[in-house]
Amino acid sequence: RSRTTETRALAEASPSIAVLPFGNLSPDPDNEFFADGLTEEVIADLSVIRALRVISRTSAMHFKGTHKDLRAIARELQVRYVLEGSVRRSGVSLRVTAQLIDAENDSHVWAEKYSGSGEDVFAIQEEISRKIVNALQLRLTDAEARGIAERPIDNAAAYDCYMRARHEVYRFTADGLDRAQKLVDAGLSLIGENSLLLATRGMVSWYYLNFSIRPEDRYLDEAAAYAARALERDPQNYVGIFLRGLVASKRGDMESAIRDLH
Repeated sequence: RSRTTETRALAEASPSIAVLPFGNLSPDPDNEFFADGLTEEVIADLSVIRALRVISRTSAMHFKGTHKDLRAIARELQVRYVLEGSVRRSGVSLRVTAQLIDAENDSHVWAEKYSGSGEDVFAIQEEISRKIVNALQLRLTDAEARGIAERPIDNAAAYDCYMRARHEVYRFTADGLDRAQKLVDAGLSLIGENSLLLATRGMVSWYYLNFSIRPEDRYLDEAAAYAARALERDPQNYVGIFLRGLVASKRGDMESAIRDLH
């Protein structure tokens, strides 16, 4: 059986999509963090939908900057649909384009252009996710609809700190983690206790330890404490749950780890 046939069979069993990294068309190349952040947030939005198979961030990021044919990417990832887009951010103005492609027949399902200010990123992100839901005719549960509409950080300046911090975390370097820690702390100083920022701060502590950058037991305790604070504010925070699972695994509590990391 051909790979195209296998991909079609998989898509028919469960709608599947890959969200490719949004291109950064901003005059300032440093705004790459914003494009990556928007990509990841759309992936996170769609991942709450049980009826949709969404390719992970890690797999999608392998195609950052690639010029590979979309149908070839879809075959490689075994998905039917591919979302691609671009971000242009200049000063306070923001322009986002997005298009959903049916890779099986290489046709556009829809394409949109969104314009606004930096504060409109929340609405744009939600609108892109809803357009995909409608295009694929997915029926959402109430919890899934709330998940897409939720704004874990409803403050543009704090959200900017969060996206910059996450971008630094993925460098997996001591300097990057140091910068991420300062950015998260700056976000917390703007809006106070916030579950996503607290969980992200805990992930910084986890990476210090897990990548042997600062292999000290206190960083495991810090990660556990931040996960607990994050989940106290929002028991469903996915980063907090994931972090709690990582800590449990490191401490040898495999039953708890499997439950949180499953």
